[in-house]
Amino acid sequence: MYSQMKALSIDKKLSNLLISSQIEGILYSVFERAINLKTSSGELISVVSRENFNGPNTVVVSERFNLSELFLNPGSSVISSKNGLYFEEGLFIGFDCAIPWEYSLSQIEINPLQLRKNLLYFASFFPGNNLLCPEEFIRDNFLSFQNLASASFLSENVIAFFNAIKDNNRGRIKTSLGRIIGSGEGLTPAGDDFIVGLLGVLYSFSIWNEFKDKANNILSVIKEEIDIERTNFISSRFLSFSLEGRFSQPVFEFLDLLFSCDDFRDDRSLRNILSYGASSGNVIALGILSGSWLLLMNSEQ
Repeated sequence: MYSQMKALSIDKKLSNLLISSQIEGILYSVFERAINLKTSSGELISVVSRENFNGPNTVVVSERFNLSELFLNPGSSVISSKNGLYFEEGLFIGFDCAIPWEYSLSQIEINPLQLRKNLLYFASFFPGNNLLCPEEFIRDNFLSFQNLASASFLSENVIAFFNAIKDNNRGRIKTSLGRIIGSGEGLTPAGDDFIVGLLGVLYSFSIWNEFKDKANNILSVIKEEIDIERTNFISSRFLSFSLEGRFSQPVFEFLDLLFSCDDFRDDRSLRNILSYGASSGNVIALGILSGSWLLLMNSEQ
């Protein structure tokens, strides 16, 4: 006899996949607000008990559920279908009432002067907040989220990575990426989170006519040179989604606000992304802000 839980929403791409085929897998990890499944084909499916925290291959359930209290054991089997998820321990998460979730970046032409203003405004919420000196901004923020050794290593290699992009030096891009991926503290290492934020920036720039070619060229190099298998399973899947332009709802909403042509005073999207994981949201936001600034300033030179 299965105990039942209703999903509130489900990633549309995942929903379409489950309609066409049954998927088998195991329960990979369990946390208070998220459980992660690893399918037999090596893909990731996440169940999250945080409303408005949709994402790639994600099922959202009510916030009233503490998922760590469901007595689910990592390694136990899970079967998915168009109707829901069946867990070996007797839990069924039904999809009958789930709303399909799909999100994409706003297709608008951005004013670079407004973006600069927005970047400086949001940077004021971060340690150091001196975005006018990007290297200092990167170092100060990594130091606030990581231990000294990790912060020093990451900031050094992120700065080297940006310099390699500016110089269009593929060899140095590959070397720096190899040092960033899998580095740092966290369930998803901080280096990976930073690259997720940067990829969001590149996809944002790629819809501008003025910056489309440059952003797509950088995206192409990163896709060819990155080795996502250098990191752990969950983080490698998040990187894989990001390389496809698939991001979580908090990331999309923050990017939309950052690239908005309007003045704003509603900072909910910033608060949402900063509450994403223990420190992941902070580092993703760092990747978004510093990446946007450096790409914008480089285009003006």
